Amino acid sequence: MTGRKMKKIEKRKKVKVKRQKKMPKKAVKNSGSELKDFTVELAKKAGKILMDDFGKAHKAQEKGRFGYVTDTDLKAEKLILGEIKKKYPEHDYLSEEAGGNPRHSRLRWIIDPLDGTNNHFFGFPAFAVSIALEKDHQIQLGVIYLPYCNWMFVAERGKGAFLNDKPIKVSDVEMGRLPFLCDTRLKWAKKKRLGDLDRLIDHTLNVRMFGSTTQNLCFLASGSAGVFIERATKPWDIAAGCLIIEEAGGLVTDFEGRPWSVYMKNLVASNSKVHKIVLDLLRNGT
Repeated sequence: MTGRKMKKIEKRKKVKVKRQKKMPKKAVKNSGSELKDFTVELAKKAGKILMDDFGKAHKAQEKGRFGYVTDTDLKAEKLILGEIKKKYPEHDYLSEEAGGNPRHSRLRWIIDPLDGTNNHFFGFPAFAVSIALEKDHQIQLGVIYLPYCNWMFVAERGKGAFLNDKPIKVSDVEMGRLPFLCDTRLKWAKKKRLGDLDRLIDHTLNVRMFGSTTQNLCFLASGSAGVFIERATKPWDIAAGCLIIEEAGGLVTDFEGRPWSVYMKNLVASNSKVHKIVLDLLRNGT
């Protein structure tokens, strides 16, 4: 072996192998805190649209027998869906006015851009933005914003429920001492709805009707009411609110006592002390 070749081999031996630097771990995509923050900000933006239009003349079309869809509904929905599509284009959604976009994603947004449209239309300050996120058919995040009061209700599964960042709990008051909330569509299935009222009214402090399902659910979650019943529920009406109640320590079932789902047709929400009593009264009227 020549001297020149020996020098080349020695040089190779002296070359140090550079260690690769460890790359920082990437943030987990769709993390819980990211999704929550995004949803809260989205609800605020939609709420601003509702407040900007409140008390002004609206373009409205009749929707069904007892309601309207207004330009405010559509503007708020357009904003919400636009932001979701931009940030999470792979996600499914189900919204009151636009319907759904089934893409078979594990994640789906369930949206009511303006719950309490009739109230908003006629100048009654009881309305809300409701946004829920479902993963594998289970609601994981619920956000309801009442812009007139600037009240932000938030719940993540397993992490409790909050109103403006302060923990909330359902009332622990027993039957007979608590306000009772009910739906307001008495013209629809009048006999059944008046029957529900008749069976419960003597066992509660009083009856309140606000014309906004999501707002009623929030009032129950924060302890301002003890019982809420609703017939003919829709997914966008209840998805966020039911999780908020559950995380606030309340119970939500259908009239038969089955666990809640976004597709149930009726709803009973209360605290654990009175839930069975309410169900028995609805069934038997005793």
